[in-house]
Amino acid sequence: MVVWKGETSREKCGEKAVRLDSADDLNIPNFFVITKQEIQQLVGDSANSREVLNKQFSSDFSNQLREAYKEVDMSSAVRNASGPARNLVGGQRSGSRVSVRISDDSVSEYKLNVGESDLEDAVKEVLASYFEENSEIPAIIVQRMIEPEASGAVILNYTEDHALVEAVKGLGTSIEEGVTVPEFYLVNDSVEDRRLPDSQLEDSLNLMTGEIKRRKTDRNHFIFSESELVSFVNRLRAEGYSGKFVYKRGTFYVTDLFEKSDGSAPADLDGITVTKQKVQNRGFRKTEDTVPPEEYERSLISEKGGYTSTDAEKARRAGKRAVFSFKGEIEEENKEYQSMERKKERTSSSKSYSTRENSSGQEKSVLQVTGTESVPLNTEGGLSLSPPFDGKYAVTSRNVRGRAIDPESYVSSCEQLLTYEGDQLVLDARNISSQAAEKALEIVEAEFKILVVNPSETGLIGQAVRKGFDAIASNSPETVRSQVLREEKKLLLDHARKELE
Repeated sequence: MVVWKGETSREKCGEKAVRLDSADDLNIPNFFVITKQEIQQLVGDSANSREVLNKQFSSDFSNQLREAYKEVDMSSAVRNASGPARNLVGGQRSGSRVSVRISDDSVSEYKLNVGESDLEDAVKEVLASYFEENSEIPAIIVQRMIEPEASGAVILNYTEDHALVEAVKGLGTSIEEGVTVPEFYLVNDSVEDRRLPDSQLEDSLNLMTGEIKRRKTDRNHFIFSESELVSFVNRLRAEGYSGKFVYKRGTFYVTDLFEKSDGSAPADLDGITVTKQKVQNRGFRKTEDTVPPEEYERSLISEKGGYTSTDAEKARRAGKRAVFSFKGEIEEENKEYQSMERKKERTSSSKSYSTRENSSGQEKSVLQVTGTESVPLNTEGGLSLSPPFDGKYAVTSRNVRGRAIDPESYVSSCEQLLTYEGDQLVLDARNISSQAAEKALEIVEAEFKILVVNPSETGLIGQAVRKGFDAIASNSPETVRSQVLREEKKLLLDHARKELE
């Protein structure tokens, strides 16, 4: 009826359970899985939300579920031990609480702090939530809960060089709901940057009622030491997965493992880029708490939330642009645009930039609203024009790890560009004269566009930034990145000058 941790298979138990079971060097709280086959028998032809909620499970299933629940605190060795030894340990560990969730990467409801009397209802509610958006039969993970001092997530490859860590005191529900600002860390071989909010919503469980208590707390120190955080991030790197965790008495317990990010985010904790699509200067909606992607047309900037917020996952699935826990001011000009966007009116353009001063009094960009990034050429993490196509973007018809761009979208002459009508474009300007290339950029209308350039072509790079190119690829990405930032500063100064006129 159930499959225990250490015995899972993808066919029976789903991706999430198998990933957790594959981690050898991580602390994974014990769990069992109600298999897909068992769920199929339970729901039969009633795979819709209302019928599942009203479903009466068989007494045989109910009894087996309760027996498995009583053993979730036992190791496999104790569970398989002789009767007296097993009963002795079981008696000492009664009253465990569990979480109940779907064993795949869907966005659906989960249940925390579930006791024996509520277990069946929790299974029904989780299934009902799943069937609101999905039709396939899932497996369900029932996992022993650790009452946390803190909760959060590690997102590997958030930037090309850093993992992102986000965390809150207590349960992680306030992050997932997008109603608080987590504390953030950028981790490479050390903690290279970190951000602590002034206050935070802290969720904890009422052990008497099972309900979640929420309170606002002031924050004046970070949760983790640098050494323990770097050690934990390195263990996740060894497993090859990002992960959600709970933290108690110096130990990280992993409750979920998921795929790494794509390395496209900027190393700036003043705004957490939660989607690979960049927020552009064509207008956006700004909110305090996060909202789902159906509530904005193009882009969202929220003052709260993190990478693992539910609305962030929904934005990634919908292909919408979003930045969460943004720290800065949005000018009135763009606020007016937001209002027009919500009414779905069209506008030609609306440019807005946000700045703050660093400790030395120099102006620093908080959010690169142009969305132009600098990537290496023909190396991992950049643009690949030739095999092995292991870059972030690749001009190939093959199925590759990054974004595959049709070879017909690759243009290397002005003649080709004059007749090009596609939605995505890779313009290789390395063998085009500077004067001709700058004129060529004036006629580019593709929605997604990459420029391949020699880093010495500063005028061409500046024009590509002004034209809103998604990426500029070169053999010297650091040089180009500096030129992109300088061009953005020029745009900012021009914008401020016009405001004063």
